[in-house]
Amino acid sequence: MKRNIFWGLVLAGGIVASCADNDDPFAGSDNYITRFSLQQDGKTIYASFRGDTIDLLIPADITLSNPTANVVISENSTLRPDPSTITNWEEQTFFVVTSYTGVAHKYLYYPTKQECSVKGVIILNTQADVEAFGAENHTRLDGSLIIGRSTGTDSIASLAPLASLRYITGNVTLNPTYKGDTFEGLDGLETIGGSLAVNGVKFLWTVEMNKMTSIGGGLTVSGISVNKISFPRLQEIGGNVALTSGFVTAEFPLLKSISGGLQLKSTVVADRIAFGQLRTVEGLLDYDMKGKSFECPELTSVGSLNVIKSTLALLYMPKLQDVGTTFVLYDNPLYEASFPALTHAGSITVSCPSVGKSDFGKLQTVDGDLSIGLGYFNIEELKSLQSIGGTLTLSSPTDKVKLPTGLKSIRTLIISSTGIIKEVDVKGLAIGELRLGGATLGNTTIIGDEVFDGTVNLQNLSGQFPKLQGFSQVNKLNIEYLNQSGGTIEIGSIKKITGDFRMRTNSNPNELLLPDLEEVGGNFGLYSNIKQSHFPKLKTIGGNAVITIFAYDANTFPQLTSIGGDWALHTGYSSGNIPVLQYPSLKTVGGVITLYGMGLTNNDTPFSPSSYKNTTLTNLNFLSTLERAGGFSVQYHTNLSDYEGLKKAIKTFAADKWTVANNAYNPTYDELATEEKWKP
Repeated sequence: MKRNIFWGLVLAGGIVASCADNDDPFAGSDNYITRFSLQQDGKTIYASFRGDTIDLLIPADITLSNPTANVVISENSTLRPDPSTITNWEEQTFFVVTSYTGVAHKYLYYPTKQECSVKGVIILNTQADVEAFGAENHTRLDGSLIIGRSTGTDSIASLAPLASLRYITGNVTLNPTYKGDTFEGLDGLETIGGSLAVNGVKFLWTVEMNKMTSIGGGLTVSGISVNKISFPRLQEIGGNVALTSGFVTAEFPLLKSISGGLQLKSTVVADRIAFGQLRTVEGLLDYDMKGKSFECPELTSVGSLNVIKSTLALLYMPKLQDVGTTFVLYDNPLYEASFPALTHAGSITVSCPSVGKSDFGKLQTVDGDLSIGLGYFNIEELKSLQSIGGTLTLSSPTDKVKLPTGLKSIRTLIISSTGIIKEVDVKGLAIGELRLGGATLGNTTIIGDEVFDGTVNLQNLSGQFPKLQGFSQVNKLNIEYLNQSGGTIEIGSIKKITGDFRMRTNSNPNELLLPDLEEVGGNFGLYSNIKQSHFPKLKTIGGNAVITIFAYDANTFPQLTSIGGDWALHTGYSSGNIPVLQYPSLKTVGGVITLYGMGLTNNDTPFSPSSYKNTTLTNLNFLSTLERAGGFSVQYHTNLSDYEGLKKAIKTFAADKWTVANNAYNPTYDELATEEKWKP
C-alpha cells in the first residue's frame, strides 16, 4: 500500500518573491540537511549527524510502518529522493541536497534498530505462548527458540506476533504442531547463530526468509507440503543443509558457502535448481531427486559429490576444481558429463552409458579409484592425468589403448572383459598391481617395461590366454580361477619374480608353462589340478614353498636347486595318487620339509593328515640329491618304509624339528643320523 508521507522544507528566509532585491546577500550555494526526524504513532524520533551520515536509532517498540518525515534543508535547495516515495525507513538509503547554484551534497541515511533482548531457551507450545512472547517486542534472543511440540495436536496457527525478532544466537526449531501455511512472523530474522530446523510441518507451503543473511549452524526443511524455499539474501551456512520436502523451487541466489553438506531430496520433480553464487560445500553435496537441471556455475570445491538415479539432462559445474573424497555420477540421462576445471578428486565413479559428451581434460590426480563408464569414453582424453592412487578400471572403444602420456603412477590397473581391447601399452608407468581378467582377453597383448616393479594378477580368464610382452622381471605374479580347459597357460618372457609367486586354479588346462622363469625371490605357492606344470628353468625359490600338484614329468622342476624357507609338499592320497615325485636337482631347503597326503589349502592351512592318508609312497628317493635342510616332517604315509633318500642331508637337520609318525616305518632322528637305519 502506498504510504502518505508528509515532509516539510523549512527555508531560512521564507518564500522568495518573484522580484529580486539587488541588495539581497543570498548566494545560493548552500546544500545541507540541518534537521531530520520521523514521526510514528504520535512519537517523534530525532536523528543525529556524523558528518554526512544521518544516524537514526529506532526504539525497539516502534516499527516504522507509516512514518511522517520532517526534513530541514538549506534555502532554495532541493532534496532527492522525495521522502514520500520511500517505502522502507528501516533500510539504508542516500539523500542528495542540491543547492540553488546546482552543487550536490550526498548524505547517508543510516537507521539502527534499538535492541530489546532476552536470554535463555524459549519454548512456545501454544498460540497463547506465541502471542505473549511476541507482545514483549523482543528484537534479540540470546538463546534458542522452539516453536510447537514434536508430536501432538496442532496448536499454533500463526507466527505473526514474532515479527519484531531480528537476531537469535542459538537454534530455531519449528515443530509439526504448527498448522500455519506461511513463515510470516519469522521472516524478519536477519541472523541465526545456531541451526534452523523446519521439522515435518504438515501445512506449511512456503519457507521465505527475505532478510536472513547468515545461519551459523545447519538448515533443515522437511515436510510434505513445503513447495517453495527462498533465502534471497543468505550468504553463508555454517552446518549441513538438508532440503527434503516436496519443494519445486529452492532459491539461494547469494549463498556462497556451506560449511557442512548439501542434501537435495525433493519428493516431486523440480525443473531447475540453481545456486548461482555457491563456491564451496565442505561436506557431501547429494542430489538425490528427480529434476531436469542442477546448476552451480560458481562452485569450485566440494567435500564429496553424489548425483545418482535422477532424471537430470543438465549438470552444470563449469568451475568445479576439487572433490575432496568421492565423486559419484550414476544412472543419469545427461547430455554431457563435463567438468572442464576439475583437477583433483578423492575417487571418481561415473556410469552414464547414454552420455554423448564429456570433459575431464584438466584432471590431474585421483587419490583413490577411477572408473568412467560413458557411451564412448576413451582414457586418452584424460590428457592432464598424472596419478591414480587407487584402481583404474579400463574400458575403451578402441582396440589399441595408450594411457595418457603424463600418467606416471597407478596403484591398480584392471583390464577386464570388454570385447574390444587388443593392445594395452603400460610402459613407463609405475603400477602397483596389473590385474587381467575376463573372457575376452585372449587376443589382448599387454606391453610393459622389462623391469615391472608391481604385481601381475591374472584371474577369471577363459579362452586364449593374454600375452605379456616386454616383461622380464616382475615383483609378484598371481594366477587364480582360470577356465582354460584343454589349453595351455603360457606366461613367457618373465625370468625373475622378486617377490611371491602364487597360482590357484580349479579348471582343467593341459599345461601351465613358464618357460623363462629362473628365480622367485619370495614365497612360491602352486595349488593346481593342471595336468602338467612346467618350470623348466626355475632354479631358486627364496622364501617358503607350497607345492600341490598331481603330476610330474622331466620338465616340471628339472633345475630347481634351492628353497630358502619351509617346503610343504603334496605327495598324493588314496584317491588322488601321484605316480612319481621328481626334484632331480634339489640340494638345499632352508626350513622344514613337510610331506602331506593332501597338501595345503590356498591360505596355507593343512588338511587333516589322518583324513588324507598317502597309501602309495614307499620311499624318499626323490630327495636323494638333497644336501641340506632345516628339518623334516612326515605323517600318515602308510606304506613309507625307506628313508635312504635323506642320506646326504640327514645330519644337517635340526634334531628338534623331526616329526615322523603314523607311517609304515617311523625312525627317530638318531636312528637315521647316527645309526643309518634307513629301513626297518
